[in-house]
Amino acid sequence: MNKSNSKEQKMLNIMMENQYGISISDLCREYRIDRSRYYRWLDKFELKEEIKKLKTENVKLRKMYAEEWRRSREL
Repeated sequence: MNKSNSKEQKMLNIMMENQYGISISDLCREYRIDRSRYYRWLDKFELKEEIKKLKTENVKLRKMYAEEWRRSREL
């Protein structure tokens, strides 16, 4: 695992701890990070998740379009 993947994994682990109920203040204190940095990470990963969802939806729509196009050609 390269350095950037390792860093991203650590960031994800910290954010997951918040999902388990540990407060952001406690996490920032424990890991010695600034609250603004935590929120930048959160924005970054939320954006990545949104892009992933959009790509998945795009694939589904392309398949639907291809099927409809094929059906129209058969008529």
